[in-house]
Amino acid sequence: MLGIVLTLIPLPSVWEWFRPHWLLLMLIYWMRALPRSVGFVFAWILGFGIDSIQGTVIGQYPLIFTVIGLLISLTRNQSNYFSYLQQMIWVGGLVGASQLLAFLIAGVVTEITTPLWYLSSVLASVLAWPLVHGFLQKCYRLGWGTRLQSTQY
Repeated sequence: MLGIVLTLIPLPSVWEWFRPHWLLLMLIYWMRALPRSVGFVFAWILGFGIDSIQGTVIGQYPLIFTVIGLLISLTRNQSNYFSYLQQMIWVGGLVGASQLLAFLIAGVVTEITTPLWYLSSVLASVLAWPLVHGFLQKCYRLGWGTRLQSTQY
């Protein structure tokens, strides 16, 4: 819920390009922390939610979040042993891949005039990762993640 609120907070048009991809950062954390509870279906539903809220092309974010979820699941075991700097680089690669997919989808649907601005949110997301990781890790340790874990099969 917090990720949706942070995504919807209005920013001045100059700062809009530097908005971290809050929902994707939270998805990355929860897919790493609880891989059996937070998976592809969760990513797909979250993608449709953000599509309907932001008014983007229907199916854009479900595709992006599912592909990023696949990359997370393929590299989750290795990423658990990364140092903090390596985690930030890994998150930058995931967010960069999502921005590349968004850029390609937008290029097919509409005309794009500012391709380099897509990279600014990658940098903002990499810089926001320590805050998101620290906050969600505290929430998980306080027991907020156990509600998600209890839904395992």
